[in-house]
Amino acid sequence: GEAVTFSPTAGPSIDARWHNVVIGHEVLGDFPLKVAFSTAQIRRNILGRDFLNAIQIGFREHDLEFYVTPTP
Repeated sequence: GEAVTFSPTAGPSIDARWHNVVIGHEVLGDFPLKVAFSTAQIRRNILGRDFLNAIQIGFREHDLEFYVTPTP
């Protein structure tokens, strides 16, 4: 994919490559996204705003639950 460099507010820059992918869920459906995969190992995986605009994520700590629903 096309090369891109991300410059975080702290730490070294991250070199990556853009790819078109589809993330699917049996209830929520498919989400076509443009995703940048880092070319080197990084400490965590990051989902961007495009995906987070399409879903709502919630935590119910007392019940030890995690849920994902489509954005209304």
